[in-house]
Amino acid sequence: EPFDHTVQGMGYIALVEDISLPLANMQQAKLNSFLIGIFGLILSEFALLLILWNPLSRLKNTVSALPLLAKSKFNNFRSSIIKYNKPHLINDETDLLIITALELAQQLEELNNTVDQQTNLLAGNMNQLKQEMNFVRRLLDVAQVVIVTQNQYGKLILVNKHGRNLTGYSTSELENKNFIDLLDQ
Repeated sequence: EPFDHTVQGMGYIALVEDISLPLANMQQAKLNSFLIGIFGLILSEFALLLILWNPLSRLKNTVSALPLLAKSKFNNFRSSIIKYNKPHLINDETDLLIITALELAQQLEELNNTVDQQTNLLAGNMNQLKQEMNFVRRLLDVAQVVIVTQNQYGKLILVNKHGRNLTGYSTSELENKNFIDLLDQ
C-alpha cells in the first residue's frame, strides 16, 4: 500500500506532470489520420471513377443500341456502336462485347436476308401453285366425266362440276359425305 500511515519515517514523493500537450498532440494526430483517410478514400473513388468512366460509357452505349437489332436496323446498330467506340491499344471486356455484338449483327442480318429471300420464294411458289390448282379445277369442271377425289376414310374432297350436276348436290352438300353413300343413291 503506497500510503500506509503505520510506518513512521517514510516520506513520499509525488510527481505531477502536465500531459495536456501530448494528449492534444495525440488528438490532433488522430484527427489528421482520419482526415487523410477520408481524403485518400475520396481521391481513390475519384480515380476509380476516371478509370471506369470510358468503359462504362461504351458498355452503356452498346446496351442501348442492342434493341436496334430486334428491329432489324442493322446499319443503325453498327453506326451507333462504331460512333462511340474508337479502337484502343489494349482490348478489354467491353471491346470483346462490342466485337461480338458486331459479329452477331452481321449474322442476324444475313439470316434476316435469307428468311426474306425464302419468304419471297415461298410466296411465289404458293402463287404459282394456286394458279396451277385453279387451272386443274377448271379442267376438271370442263371435262364431261365424273371426277371425284376422296381422303383415306372415303370422305369426299372434290367432285367436279359434271359430277355435281349428275348427283344434284351442291359443293357444300357434298362436303363430308362418304363416297360409298354417294354411290348408293
